[in-house]
Amino acid sequence: MIRAILVVMMLTGLAEAADMYCAEKSVEPTEGRLQLARRWERIFFADFEQGLKGWRTENYQGKLETGPADDGQGGKCLQVMNRKAKGDTAFEVASEPIPVRGGARFQFGFRWRSTLSMTALVGHKGRYMSQLQWLDAAGDSLEPTPFRFGPACKQWQEVRLRLAVPDQAVNVVIRIGFDEPNFAIGDLLAMDDIRLELLREPPVFERSGFMVSRPLRIENEGRRISWDADTPPGTAIRFQVASAPEENGGPGN
Repeated sequence: MIRAILVVMMLTGLAEAADMYCAEKSVEPTEGRLQLARRWERIFFADFEQGLKGWRTENYQGKLETGPADDGQGGKCLQVMNRKAKGDTAFEVASEPIPVRGGARFQFGFRWRSTLSMTALVGHKGRYMSQLQWLDAAGDSLEPTPFRFGPACKQWQEVRLRLAVPDQAVNVVIRIGFDEPNFAIGDLLAMDDIRLELLREPPVFERSGFMVSRPLRIENEGRRISWDADTPPGTAIRFQVASAPEENGGPGN
């Protein structure tokens, strides 16, 4: 007896469908429906293969070593390390101003790992901050967008943030730093693949994508697949169904 099915739906063009799923690629939920994801325009990327070109560094009393290290996921990365100093280790690494479009949706992300817990970072009188600092046409600061790290971790972690650029912003500076906690001797912070993307205007969508439903029980009754979709000329939707013969089985068994 077949007790469960798993539905895979392939989308091409601008198709939409319900957003109840457990895996996906190149699709996104919109108002309770599913559509192909809009494409992003990359406006900044730093993998530190060329060192700290385009970055400004600051460190209280010069206690930390800040620079590229051969410890990234695919090459070099940014590393901030305390080899032998004690006391206050406040630091900041900041990008040059990056042009942005006011009001545009953006996504900001990076990879990181650290030997010290970074769940609660504290700056000092506007210095040594971890945030996106927005600037208006006059170069004045607007309300910043802070970003978070997490507990100490040996494995690379990923942070991703999606919000809207302030309407008055024309530039943004990526600031990485904190006054507290202090780096103990031997502590380090590594970062890689820092990126900033804006949602493309006018909208451009992915050419294809898919979603995988949650397992659906069918017990003794049958199941039928139905859908409601907008499919302009040249678009298509395709379904694949995998079934399990019993409750403890898996699709394809």
